[in-house]
Amino acid sequence: MASGKIFINYRRDDSRADSGRLYDRLNARYPNRVFRDVGSLEPGIEWHEAIEKVLGSSDAVVVVIGQNWLTVTNSAGARRLDDPKDTVRQEILTALRRGVRVFPVLVGGAHMPSEEELPADLQSLARRNALEITEQDWDEGFEKLAEALDRALGVKGKTPKQPRRFRPGVAAGALLGVAIIAAVVVMIYHSTQNSPAPVVREDAGPQKGAVPNAADRARKTGAEAESNAGIRSFKTSSAQPREQPDRAPPAPSKAFGPAPITPAPVSPPAEISPSHFVGNWRAIVTGSGQQLIESVDLYPDFSFGVTLNSASAAVGGWQYNAADDVLNFSNGTNFLNNGVKFACKLKGSDGTHANFGGPCLDLMQMSWNVSLTREGNLSEAVYNVPKVDLSALTMAEKAALTEALGHGFCTCGCGMTILNCLRNDRACLVSPNLARAELVLLMQYTRR
Repeated sequence: MASGKIFINYRRDDSRADSGRLYDRLNARYPNRVFRDVGSLEPGIEWHEAIEKVLGSSDAVVVVIGQNWLTVTNSAGARRLDDPKDTVRQEILTALRRGVRVFPVLVGGAHMPSEEELPADLQSLARRNALEITEQDWDEGFEKLAEALDRALGVKGKTPKQPRRFRPGVAAGALLGVAIIAAVVVMIYHSTQNSPAPVVREDAGPQKGAVPNAADRARKTGAEAESNAGIRSFKTSSAQPREQPDRAPPAPSKAFGPAPITPAPVSPPAEISPSHFVGNWRAIVTGSGQQLIESVDLYPDFSFGVTLNSASAAVGGWQYNAADDVLNFSNGTNFLNNGVKFACKLKGSDGTHANFGGPCLDLMQMSWNVSLTREGNLSEAVYNVPKVDLSALTMAEKAALTEALGHGFCTCGCGMTILNCLRNDRACLVSPNLARAELVLLMQYTRR
């Protein structure tokens, strides 16, 4: 038990979102000691050799089991768990043979499989005590798992409970039916759309609460309405010249000095094109006592993608409101929190259109704050996925799918990722089906 490393075993087609959420919490509790999947490997490392090495140095293996864990099939219709080359099966078998502590974790309403339902060499897994983590009691279930891992890893004392936080991206960044999203957007933006906050203009005349001098009192008797000219709506983007009455101004008074001077007209600000905001942004996400640094890409088709630790965390849509100098993020899908929908309203903070900040809210009533800073242009990317139709996807969704296919390994035995197998082995019958399954999963999250 010297290394204290934790290996998370899961099946992408079954529990990708739950395992991502579990990874984030475990990594926060045991920094740099949690290994989730091939995405944690360095480029150029041979997969089977690396997995053997990682499992050999791990003290605990968390097996995430969802509702479809037993029944997921390959392109031939055979159960993947029955395939000796199946990576999930190989990882569990290696852990059992090495005598590593194995912790089955049930998510999404799954039940622990019986011995009869498992291949012969995996039947001892059914004799392990399983822990169920439900969405309603997620924090409580995680704490029970963490306490068991504390004992297995030899941690002294109880690690403080990790507060529940949002996951953007994603980041995570989106991680969204139409009627529900409309309700969320209306709820978040209600204050600015219907009840603009008054702001005092610096070039205004007498302000509320100030003691008027003699000249002010004289002018007020002739032009009472002008005393309120210093108040403007939050929606006004710049100070505007006060409108002058149709009647002639009063003659100068020798007793009280000359009449007020009409200010020169102020030119309105230049129109900001939405294309100005296309690019890469750095997001500092703060919520529930935690802080994350994420990367946010704003695409020309008004979609956005969030990445956290180089993995896709969320996607959605964006729009710039020039009247309020606000970036609105809507229809966001948070991949790391079971596809929960969210929206954000980020207001410009310094007039440069390069810094924005404000709140976000999801349908679970979780809230957080985001500080967004422009970093640079988008890196060029080619979404070349042979035999898969990407025409229905936004640019952010294409990037998320490509990232997923670049991390998942093809089960045809080639040793390549699904994406590389699609591009380099056009005769393979397995990789196209795996890629389409990932596409269906993505669409289920983003289109619901």
